[in-house]
Amino acid sequence: MRAKLELAFYVLLSSPKTIWAFVLGVVCFALMIELGEHYAANLHFQGAMGGLEDSIAHRLIRRYDKAALVVLAGFWGVSYKCFRKDWKRLVG
Repeated sequence: MRAKLELAFYVLLSSPKTIWAFVLGVVCFALMIELGEHYAANLHFQGAMGGLEDSIAHRLIRRYDKAALVVLAGFWGVSYKCFRKDWKRLVG
């Protein structure tokens, strides 16, 4: 088990595409969450629409959360594909 784990770390460290896809996924996830919260915090309606502000902000945050999860899953999928490709190239 230890040899296989060491081999996986070796393949991971020798694959810059895998590392970049993983890191970009995490960074884009965090940025999309923050962007959604920023837009929801700066959402202000006037007049009769003022009562809908909280519910629309909550829905907006949920949509950004879902989009961020899709982006994270996509980047991690690319990362896994690159890892498998390099595993086959390096390990056989």
